[in-house]
Amino acid sequence: HYDDIIFIVEIQSTHDMGDEYNDMCEGQGYASDMMRELLEFADDHGVQLSLVADAFNLLGDDDYEKRPNTAQLTAWYKRLGFEDSPQYNGTLVYNYQN
Repeated sequence: HYDDIIFIVEIQSTHDMGDEYNDMCEGQGYASDMMRELLEFADDHGVQLSLVADAFNLLGDDDYEKRPNTAQLTAWYKRLGFEDSPQYNGTLVYNYQN
């Protein structure tokens, strides 16, 4: 609803193997690298990023054991520079850096 805020609905990655899950990609820093580029974009263009952390972690499924749960995902976003929204509505925000 604002020109200077981007709300992130979903983040997906793709790779040469199509839609098949590849656990070799887990924990390699690819998501961190991508998020740092997104934060740099926000800084360069003076926009705030906003999201709700909701992990895709299937309990009991060994294929997804390396994926974080929602609390771990929230902590990861905060390490990258996101903060709790002042409205305390579960939203995390990244305020661009000048």
